[in-house]
Amino acid sequence: MRKAASDAVAKHPGALSINQLLDVYDWVHENVFYHNVPLDQYPPYYPNETLATKSGDCKNQAMLMASMVQAIGGSPRVMIVPDCHHAFAEVYLGTDIDTAAMAKAIRAHYPDAGPVSWHENKRQDNKTDYWFIFDTAGGNFPGQTISDCLNASRIFELRDCARETNQLNAPTAEGTAYGPTSIIDDTKVIPADWNWNYWPDTGIGLGGYKWCRLKLNITSLSSTPFNWYITDETGYHKAEARQSFTYWGGAEQVSRADYEINWDKPGSAYLVLRNLNTQNSITLKISLVKTCYK
Repeated sequence: MRKAASDAVAKHPGALSINQLLDVYDWVHENVFYHNVPLDQYPPYYPNETLATKSGDCKNQAMLMASMVQAIGGSPRVMIVPDCHHAFAEVYLGTDIDTAAMAKAIRAHYPDAGPVSWHENKRQDNKTDYWFIFDTAGGNFPGQTISDCLNASRIFELRDCARETNQLNAPTAEGTAYGPTSIIDDTKVIPADWNWNYWPDTGIGLGGYKWCRLKLNITSLSSTPFNWYITDETGYHKAEARQSFTYWGGAEQVSRADYEINWDKPGSAYLVLRNLNTQNSITLKISLVKTCYK
């Protein structure tokens, strides 16, 4: 179970983070098949049994999720809701957090996400603890569960009895990922001896983020090679004027490009494509995906 948790968060190493929690959710959602079994018909499996079969009902998935979150240092609990015959995991996010920013990050990570929900626990010092719903059986993104479960009159909490309230471990919000988002998914014919540029309104720019990870893939569907460059606005104007310019990523006379760059410049990134052949046009399949961080 610990190995599964480690594998799930491999692309976001380091201290417990929002990114790691989303990685665990995605891993369980993608790798554990849901079986519809009545809540009270059988006791839940041990998490390693759910891993071995890669299947389980709501309570089994909730127990696995909570165990994986605990393995990476998080503070989970399992909520049992008899009124809607359901169970799901929840993860402690912190005290008095910015829920609007969290909801925005979820919608950026899951483009089809609807309303994002969590539970609030009011403390004796009037501060509020926030618990994020992680339901891979009844939801398609973190913060979603069966609607009847949100306003149930009875909810039972299953938690680590050795954990005191003041021992809850909140993830860091620093470096939370927004995305990935497809910015360019296009097939373009570039005439002979011609440039083609993707403008800032394609959404490549930082837009208030600290930095963005850009993943570029270009494939030539023709026999003619091409040049490509990632540059800033100054470089774009110089490229248009056929002058020399500075670029942060690029290659010349290639038939394919696979490239990743961390873009932290104050302005937007421009993608410049160039066909130097004076006789033949070229057809390019272009994909650009960005994941931005705050």
